[in-house]
Amino acid sequence: MENKSSSDKEFKWSKYNCVVQLENSKYVLYNTLTNNIVTILESNIDILNKSLFDVKTTNITFFNILKEKEFIVSKDYNEKEKAVLKLKSETKESHFFELIINPTLNCNLKCWYCYEKHLKNTHISKETLNSIFIFIKNIVEQKDLEKLLITFFGGEPLLEFNSSILEIIQYAKKVCNKYNKKLMLSFVTNGTLLNSDIINLLYTNEYDCTFQVTFDGNRKFHDATKKMARVNSTFDIIIENIMYALSKGFKFIIRYNYTKDNFETFKEVTDIFTTYAEQSIKYKQIRFSYHRVWQDHDVKHMHLPDNGVPHKNIQNSSFDICYADRENSVIINYDGKIYKCTARDFREDNSEGLLNKEGSIIYNSNMKKRMDIRYNNDNCVDCLIFPICNICSQYCLENINRNSGCLRNLSDNDKLHIILDRINVI
Repeated sequence: MENKSSSDKEFKWSKYNCVVQLENSKYVLYNTLTNNIVTILESNIDILNKSLFDVKTTNITFFNILKEKEFIVSKDYNEKEKAVLKLKSETKESHFFELIINPTLNCNLKCWYCYEKHLKNTHISKETLNSIFIFIKNIVEQKDLEKLLITFFGGEPLLEFNSSILEIIQYAKKVCNKYNKKLMLSFVTNGTLLNSDIINLLYTNEYDCTFQVTFDGNRKFHDATKKMARVNSTFDIIIENIMYALSKGFKFIIRYNYTKDNFETFKEVTDIFTTYAEQSIKYKQIRFSYHRVWQDHDVKHMHLPDNGVPHKNIQNSSFDICYADRENSVIINYDGKIYKCTARDFREDNSEGLLNKEGSIIYNSNMKKRMDIRYNNDNCVDCLIFPICNICSQYCLENINRNSGCLRNLSDNDKLHIILDRINVI
């Protein structure tokens, strides 16, 4: 006869287990590390409070299933180490590299929620441009590299399209063709300057492009946020530019920056696309992405409507590892300074290095702190949602002196929503 404590001596419950009630009133046992899930009876929702001996003697078959799916693990199994290794492996991709370039920090608009200080007369110098060319060549020459993504950020990057951007993409295309590597381009733009001349040039030269364009609600809300001199409606200009680019086959991420005031009006924007760009949605040329404006703390959890758009066309950014945590991602500012996070102002004290004349990055101490902090914080590693949390190292650095609690200020209810979002796509 088995000793009552033997199961508890040999095995333990995974620290990343949780019991969750779904919308259909069913209960599931979910593991955030393995992403495994099993349905359980309502009478068994306190299963994690039971001894393993009781679980085993009550239902040996179920006990073995829980072991197989790693809800129950060996007593000496180091789950925290596995979780850290899993996340580290996801941040290292030798076959792919994303180069983010700020060709300028100037902008033709001034949105009330923008954190950047727009700087006029900021351009990439010839010297920095040459260093960028060398950097691109060095990346493309790497044996394991298959794809290079160049993302243009800012400021409004299209202000510099006919100067530095055009030279960069022409050079990158030449080098990628030489080494048989795939080149992809991305533009984070307000869309006002995305005119037919730019689209025709990109189309004629067969560039693989994706554009991310932000809306701030319907026409009324959007135009109140994004204003241009001598222009009645930036909303109308942007819609016209997007429709033309879609007709040429280019892809778009339509970002909805929502607040409690504008949230319901995005249906009107989506209706425009479902009416006039139905085929583009059908063939996934358009994806929609909802983002809460960071200053608005009253709308943490809003039900994201599909408005007739297939769920596959609606992005959930909570699933993505922050690009700033990836080793294969870097931001080169117009002045050659290196950054990792586009969600913070490009100030000197936020810089993590410098691109030298030889096209190499000389990192400073900020970079080492960033790469070390995420996995050396017990508040994070011991957290139930650590394996599925997309907390970026930027949050960790800014909250490094916090003694306890979540670095993102997530409540238990916030964490439950993250878990439910993940379960809903399994």
